[in-house]
Amino acid sequence: MIIRLIDCLEYIKNLEEKYNSLLEKINRELEKKGIEARVFLAKNMKNIDSKILVKYLGTRVKVYGRVDVSQITLPSRFPLDGFEYIIEEDAVLCSYRVFRKFANVLRQCKIIVNLDNIRDNIVREIIREAYKIRERYSKLLKASINWVPLVKPGVLRKISKTLNISYDDLVDYLAYLKDKGAIKIMFGERGELWLQLS
Repeated sequence: MIIRLIDCLEYIKNLEEKYNSLLEKINRELEKKGIEARVFLAKNMKNIDSKILVKYLGTRVKVYGRVDVSQITLPSRFPLDGFEYIIEEDAVLCSYRVFRKFANVLRQCKIIVNLDNIRDNIVREIIREAYKIRERYSKLLKASINWVPLVKPGVLRKISKTLNISYDDLVDYLAYLKDKGAIKIMFGERGELWLQLS
């Protein structure tokens, strides 16, 4: 599921500039000590259909000649190390799954998700199938259950096919709906996804 982040591009650029200035400070120190090495923030940038794809690859060290690497002190990790996004006009596009990994760093960004058409269908189908599973498990266990598994009984695969949504996008939609408080789900062991029914 691709989301749009508003008021985020300048924030990301500022983070990168601050980190690069820290790296330049380290490079000046290395130069003063006579160490022939440079540290830099590596990133891939590709221009695709008038959009720019960016992925941060972390801090790298380039060594010129023989250097004792124990003399090189690296700063803490770049906060967006591994973040992959697309720049479209002044907005940032990224997958919701990637965004969740960096949500604490990007908390000031506004998220725009186009779920209006599909949100009600997802919730309705999930709840309908979950009640069927709950009824079946309650009969087997002879007890009432509140949390229903969605992966093992095949609920997510079935809904993915019914609504013509990829399985991964469906999981992203559910995670987003959970974050917004629309449904109560829990990610369990071995990739299971649990839905709480009232």
